[in-house]
Amino acid sequence: MQAKLFQQLLTALALVLDLEEHRKLYHGWRVGLVAAHLGRALWPEGAAPLFYGGILHDLGAIGLEDHIIHYPELADQLSRPEILAHTERSAAILSLIPGLEGIAPDVRDHHQWWNGRGFPGGKKGAAISLGAQILRAADAFDLWLRQSHDVSPPQAINFVKSRRNLEFSPLITDALAAMVAREDVYEALLSEGRLDGLIREEMARSPLPLPATAGVLQPDQPADSEPPGPRPRFEDGFAGLPPNRRRDSEAEAPKPHFQIGQADLSIVRRRASPVQGPSASSSPAERTWLGERPSPQSDPGPSPSGDHRAFSSPQPLDPDGLLFSRMNVAVDRVIRVFAQVIDAKHSYTAGHSERVTLYGLLLAEELGLAPAQLNTLTVASLLHDAGKVAVPRKILDKPARLDEAERAIIQTHPAYTIEILSTIDDLRFLAAIAGGHHERYDGRGYPHALARQDIPFLARIMAIADAFDAMTSHRPYQKNRTVAEALAIIAKGAGTQFDPDLAEVAQGAYHGLEPDQYRWKPAWAS
Repeated sequence: MQAKLFQQLLTALALVLDLEEHRKLYHGWRVGLVAAHLGRALWPEGAAPLFYGGILHDLGAIGLEDHIIHYPELADQLSRPEILAHTERSAAILSLIPGLEGIAPDVRDHHQWWNGRGFPGGKKGAAISLGAQILRAADAFDLWLRQSHDVSPPQAINFVKSRRNLEFSPLITDALAAMVAREDVYEALLSEGRLDGLIREEMARSPLPLPATAGVLQPDQPADSEPPGPRPRFEDGFAGLPPNRRRDSEAEAPKPHFQIGQADLSIVRRRASPVQGPSASSSPAERTWLGERPSPQSDPGPSPSGDHRAFSSPQPLDPDGLLFSRMNVAVDRVIRVFAQVIDAKHSYTAGHSERVTLYGLLLAEELGLAPAQLNTLTVASLLHDAGKVAVPRKILDKPARLDEAERAIIQTHPAYTIEILSTIDDLRFLAAIAGGHHERYDGRGYPHALARQDIPFLARIMAIADAFDAMTSHRPYQKNRTVAEALAIIAKGAGTQFDPDLAEVAQGAYHGLEPDQYRWKPAWAS
């Protein structure tokens, strides 16, 4: 299950990279499919890494003003420093993903030309690795197809042959021409409606085993145990830390131990694991309570005594009870890389998804939510803005008020998030949670105008966490507010924008926070 999840996360990340306003470009998917085909002909053992390297070859281009397909000519590419830099960034990101480190050097060189005119460094001829040559051919072929319309196989073959000894080596030219001559392969690549099926077939044909050294995130304590005494608050050291890592001394002013961006998002997951799944005798309703409309028993609101543990649902959000409790480190890593890439679309959103995760978990810990809910909230929060990549930078960076058309575009991004996560079989159950973070308690939100308990409970938590980070971060349209100002706005929005009970809990959970501690960007984005 984990290997399949790992593969589908990578293909979903590739899809995110190719979102552009109201359309999917499928550039990475096509490059990956062509690269895998050429790999089986020229480098059989490299077909699988070429497929995954191909679908993700433009990871480093995520922050460009326009998608890189709009710069198909070498002269344009050489005149733009941000394009020249994207191959190094792509390789740096891939090197962070277990199992893809080996293909990273080939991705770094996927803009090298056989005649030495490419970049970086202008490598020439046999100095260019075979993997890089294959990726160059796959990339160039898709870019050429996009500039042409109703191209027949003979016309495509003529294009390929025109690149011999210029962009492609003779070996690559002949292999690509042979692929195009197979009309079944060529026609399938041109059909957007068939691409999803081709990608799934290729994943089955090109398995990418999880590295044996990646291991599994192991719990530090049983899921149903609590340390003796009162449950620690954030000020005592992040409550998600296992007891042996909490602050033992009060000699100095305590600081949060939650090091965002340094692999510590697994802390809460390790504490929470293992999740106890539903028994075989559970009812269908119990087995499918996946963050959609909670029943009265699962979402009662705070008890009269003020014990917020009443929010905790008796049903786990992880449908099998095992997905997040035995999270492979490789899967954990790619989820966090996914979040970092999403946030890299805009410089001011660096670290946003991980801050939203932190702020959501602080609320969840204050409420005493169940381990499965902590796990689900973590992954949903990290991926909640996947659809925002489809929003043009000129809209998100606009310093003035958005007009009606621009507002309509930006309001599509949660629906895109839902669609993207729905392509990942094992994460489909949390799509409604991740995509519900802009719903309003009064029913005036988007994308589905849900209200009150119709909004997934964890989405209501995320709505507050997301708004809190937006208010306390600098954005083009506003200066960052203080924590006190943000909490006042949350209190004012109780019952309209936000769940009133959660808005009240936020006042204590976020009091005393210093958001500037969590401003960061990954090294590859610098």
